[in-house]
Amino acid sequence: MCEYTIIYINSESYSKNRGIAEMISYDIWFYVFFHHLCMKKTYNILQAVFMRKSILYLLLMIICLSELYAANRKSFNYYFSHISSADGLSESQVKVILQDSYGFMWFGTKNGLNRYDGTSIQTINCDDYIAGKGDHNISALFEDENKKLWVGTDRGVYIYDPVYDLFTFIDQKTENGEQMGNWVAKITSDHSGNIWILIPDQGVFRYKDEKLYYYAITNKDNIKRESPGAICVRENGEVWIGTAGVGLFLYNPQTDSFIQHHTDKDGNTLMGAHIFSMCDYGDWIALAIHDGELKKYNPKTNTLQTVNAPGVHHTILRDVVCYDQNNLWVCTHAGLFIVDEQSQKVTHLQEDLMHSYSLSDNIIFCIYKDREGGIWLGTKFGGVNHLPNYKLLFERFVPSSSENSLNTRRIRELAEDPEGNIWVGTEDNGINILNPATGEVTQINYPESDRKSHLMTQSMSMYDGKIYCGLFKYGLDIIDISNHSIKHLNHQQLNLDEESVYSQLIDSRGRLWVGNAWGLSRAEAGSFDFTRIPEIGLDWIVCMLEDKKGQIWLASMGSGVWKYNPKDDSYKKYVNDTQDPASLSSNSVSSIMEDSRGQIWFSTDRGGICRYNEADDNFTTFSKEQGLPDDVAYKILEDKNHYFWFGTNQGLVKFKPETGDIRVFTTRDGLVGNQFNYNSGLKASNGKFYFGTIDGLIAFNPDDDQRTDSIPPVYITKFSIYNKEVTVHTPNSPLSKSILHTDRITLPYDQSNISFDIALPSYSSARSKECYYKMDPLDKDWVKTSNNQNISYAKLPPGNYTLLVKAEIEDDNQPVTSLRIVILPPWWLSSWAYAVYAILVLCLIYAWFRWYKRRKERQMEEKQKLFEIEKEKELYEAKVEFFTEIAHEVRTPLTLINGPLETILDMNIQDSKITRNLTVIAQNTKRLLELTGQLLDFRKIGANKFKMDFAWTNVTTLLKDTILRFEPTIVQQDKKLSVDIPEEEITAAIDREAVTKILSNLLNNALKYSAHTIRIELRREETTFSIRVTSDGNRIPAELSQQIFEPFYQINKKEGATTGAGIGLPLARSLAMLHSGKLWLDTENSDNSFVLTLPLAQEKVRQQENSVIQEEFIFPEEGTTVNVESRNYTLLLVEDNDTMRSFLAEKLQEMFVMETAPDGKAALEILRNQHIDIVVSDIMMPVMNGLELCKEMKADIELSHIPVIFLTAKNDLDSKINGLRLGAEAYVEKPFSFNYLTTQIFSLLNNRQKEREAFSKRPFFPVNNMQMNKADKEFMDKIIAIIHENITDENFGVEKLAEILCLSRSSLLRKIKVLSGLSPNDFIRLIRLKKAAELILDGKHRIGEICYLVGINSPSYFSKIFLKQFGVTPKDFEKQNQAS
Repeated sequence: MCEYTIIYINSESYSKNRGIAEMISYDIWFYVFFHHLCMKKTYNILQAVFMRKSILYLLLMIICLSELYAANRKSFNYYFSHISSADGLSESQVKVILQDSYGFMWFGTKNGLNRYDGTSIQTINCDDYIAGKGDHNISALFEDENKKLWVGTDRGVYIYDPVYDLFTFIDQKTENGEQMGNWVAKITSDHSGNIWILIPDQGVFRYKDEKLYYYAITNKDNIKRESPGAICVRENGEVWIGTAGVGLFLYNPQTDSFIQHHTDKDGNTLMGAHIFSMCDYGDWIALAIHDGELKKYNPKTNTLQTVNAPGVHHTILRDVVCYDQNNLWVCTHAGLFIVDEQSQKVTHLQEDLMHSYSLSDNIIFCIYKDREGGIWLGTKFGGVNHLPNYKLLFERFVPSSSENSLNTRRIRELAEDPEGNIWVGTEDNGINILNPATGEVTQINYPESDRKSHLMTQSMSMYDGKIYCGLFKYGLDIIDISNHSIKHLNHQQLNLDEESVYSQLIDSRGRLWVGNAWGLSRAEAGSFDFTRIPEIGLDWIVCMLEDKKGQIWLASMGSGVWKYNPKDDSYKKYVNDTQDPASLSSNSVSSIMEDSRGQIWFSTDRGGICRYNEADDNFTTFSKEQGLPDDVAYKILEDKNHYFWFGTNQGLVKFKPETGDIRVFTTRDGLVGNQFNYNSGLKASNGKFYFGTIDGLIAFNPDDDQRTDSIPPVYITKFSIYNKEVTVHTPNSPLSKSILHTDRITLPYDQSNISFDIALPSYSSARSKECYYKMDPLDKDWVKTSNNQNISYAKLPPGNYTLLVKAEIEDDNQPVTSLRIVILPPWWLSSWAYAVYAILVLCLIYAWFRWYKRRKERQMEEKQKLFEIEKEKELYEAKVEFFTEIAHEVRTPLTLINGPLETILDMNIQDSKITRNLTVIAQNTKRLLELTGQLLDFRKIGANKFKMDFAWTNVTTLLKDTILRFEPTIVQQDKKLSVDIPEEEITAAIDREAVTKILSNLLNNALKYSAHTIRIELRREETTFSIRVTSDGNRIPAELSQQIFEPFYQINKKEGATTGAGIGLPLARSLAMLHSGKLWLDTENSDNSFVLTLPLAQEKVRQQENSVIQEEFIFPEEGTTVNVESRNYTLLLVEDNDTMRSFLAEKLQEMFVMETAPDGKAALEILRNQHIDIVVSDIMMPVMNGLELCKEMKADIELSHIPVIFLTAKNDLDSKINGLRLGAEAYVEKPFSFNYLTTQIFSLLNNRQKEREAFSKRPFFPVNNMQMNKADKEFMDKIIAIIHENITDENFGVEKLAEILCLSRSSLLRKIKVLSGLSPNDFIRLIRLKKAAELILDGKHRIGEICYLVGINSPSYFSKIFLKQFGVTPKDFEKQNQAS
């Protein structure tokens, strides 16, 4: 064992000022090294580094050498953790340490103040922003009763308020004007509430009740050399001040002064001694003399003594504390000394560069003990060193610079010898032997020639004073425990197939079982001649166990578990079945353990641990699903409380099988590493458990793990928005206090991405520092924090939340930290916005109500107006309908008047008077006809049935022609006519008839209402032309300029005038609008001036010349006389008006055989009983009208061929279309010319006769060219088709045809006769001959063959009848067609 002790000897007198106290380099020292070897050889090396060497100092050093040997024994169970700049510390030189009331650790450095919460470090700059002062060189810390932090710097004192995160510089002055403004050495308080501040360059300050008092204590003029630098407040309340060179001073509160103590009763003095630190030490006061002495002073006995602490003296002392009235903890420049005077034991802890758990630096400035009993050390170059006060202390054995330490970290197997030594098998450096009492480790010395063969230990067991060590690839070592001699047997000597020995077992019968990668072998007791067990096959056996029943369990890596029963020498295998949860949890089994209840347990790879249930012969698994940190488990040990302990890759597990309680220990709890190793577990005879890891060996007593330590509350230490920290000082911060003291945060909706850092300020607790949180009501369950103790939420919706944080989820009694969080909605969803919305909604409701009320009122008004309009419309419609009906009724009498009148005028009456009267009658008849025509046209326009027929028309000529018709009347009435028509003719697309009606109406009104003058003007514009008709006379008022165009309106109707019907101007305007033009009264003119404006062009214009494809009809040639034996035709006249029926029957009976009927029903009876050739019928009749009659006729096959002529006053287009669609052949409007009617009848009959003749005489005249209705055409086509089907049958005749058609012979005769003018036999013969003509034209057959093909058996007869029918023989017909 090698130990080094450094003795510092000052060559000059020590410096009494602060600069020398802070900077060690100003001193001159001698170094003496003492080297003690394990073989009891001692070497002393003395080296002088300064020219002036003092013999006295050398003698003192030699005297102390013997004492240093005892003091310098290194302890092996002090394990420090380190906090450096790499962990966030602002400076490695730590001068002062403090724990506040919340449990946070504060570190004062040369470059800032640091707060540590156990996880992270926050650096806080000591800046008073209001005073504009700041100092980051922190030298003293103190927390007052208000939990405010007093921070001493090298330029005065600041008070830090953690609630508002503010520093305030104390610029207060004493009554004599003293102010704290220099380097502060210490700040503390006494039992009376006084706060004491030691400023070596100024003196001592006392603060109480917001007043500051100053005490010079020593000579103020010599303060630099006699400065106060240490203070001690004893348990009895006494306040002692230590100085640099003038001893101790006791504060007297009665006199408010200090009493000096510097020499004891024996003359021992403190004069000249620089007291750097002091503490209460029972009845004594321990004094750390800066220059290397540890003294103690008893105020009661006035005794000053030097503490018996070899090694502590003659080095620079920085701090001394006493925590238990027994041990003194001394911080020096040579490390940490723990002095136990009663047992005369000094423990010296130093930096060991090979030991990661040693001190990080030997120069220790300060020491502090937290509330958990942990020790904190502030160093000069190594940051903070922490010695936790674990309730469960893990002894750690790792390689170090000492020869008596482990030689490697990779631990594989453990065994205990009878003397209690622990044999540690490693994977890369052989066997180490640990002495638990001393902590010393020795190694087995292997032969250098064959050393490498023995280094890789795979299995180890102790039997009969020997250690059996299985090696990788090198067989078996048998080591004698007493002398460490080694007997090596290779695999050939052992009769093994494979070189490695992964597991071994010596059973109760002394037989040695060996497992390797190729199976299992066994040797009888006392023999090493192994025999392979064939039942196991090639399974890789890694662990074996003999249970209390004598059964041997074999664990394999990858092949499951075997159970050997020695009673029947049987082997049974258990494997994992993924479909069976009660099977073995994994086929890779690393170890086997039998607990105190006789149950067998297995640790596995990737299957946790599992228990064999003997009663059911199955297994119960405990894995990550049940709370284990990992599914890879290693060797299992059981303590006396029936807890299981086993290693994993994620730490050490303490497991209670009965309850399922699980506790995990990691490096944060003192482990050397979290990953353990195979077979590396041992329960020693002294009760300690040993576990090997890949980072070293640990040892602990499981009985020490009593969970009595309390859990501190969890604090929220950091608040961030969008990953940017927010503090009280952040611009527009939502925090009015620091987040640690905030219980409510209100945030706008666009700052809802928030995160928090939490801390559990527990530093020595073996409990896990994992915390749990829940955002209520967002989270339903508690959520485990991440490793960095960060909580984050993104896009929290507006609402009220409570963040709850606690340390352990199982403990419901522990404190829960809560923080209310309010996420404000956006302004459009805020409360005032909803208020505005409510007001707006109310306003809208009110406005809607007002609007609805007004709407209802308007609807009522509109309904009333609509009702009135509807009534007016009904009245108007009634008027129009009445006048229309009157017009229809008038047109029949007018026909009766016009008919006889035409007859009389054609008689060439010589009496002029009678002729003049007849002319007047004719003129009035014409006028009545015009009025009825206007009424009917007006009705058509109102029903949108008036169709315009636009054609290009010479407007100039049309106007002149219209004026020419009115000119004689104008001259007759002695009125002046003025016409202004341009010479250039105007052509426009107009409906000639409609424009003529408009002009006639305007001229008629002008003629009627003018006084003397009528003026007519024609003008052409770019796209329109206008006709103005102006007349003098009574001027129409301007306010009536629109009413005069309303139907039936008359200006002078109130005056009793009866002229005018009130439909002329409305009809004229409607016709103008149908032209997309307009007609209006020019009110600016002094006379009554009507203006008609029409466009020159229209979209659809009828062409003047239409190309009409006409079918082949036969009409009488122009100029020929129609010779019709009219008396051979029977005409049925259907008319409900008796007078009209009598008149027409009288006129027509001269030309036709007449039958009359008053209605359609009577007409049908006549039609079915008599032969009728043509029907002339009115439409509007009672019982059955003309349209119904036509429909009945065309639906009857025996009547459908009879032509129908409608004779009616119902002359609208729809009526005409409907009549023609029903099958009527002609439509004659009332009133009509009798000559026109007779001509129409004769034309229809004559054309039918000509069609029949053409059908008979022309071979290729189609039946479709004959004038027939649809039903007759279908009938004719059917007859012809039947004849064609039977054309070769010469016997096919009328009877068979009638039979096929389901008609009687007479009906068939009458129907064919009417349609073709032929008898049925003649018609059949005609169809045969027409078919023959087609075959002749085709040219594929000879004429002699054709006659037989058409059912004629005689060629001569065929030629005769062909000539008679078509006027040409078949041969000549063939020649004519060949020539063509």
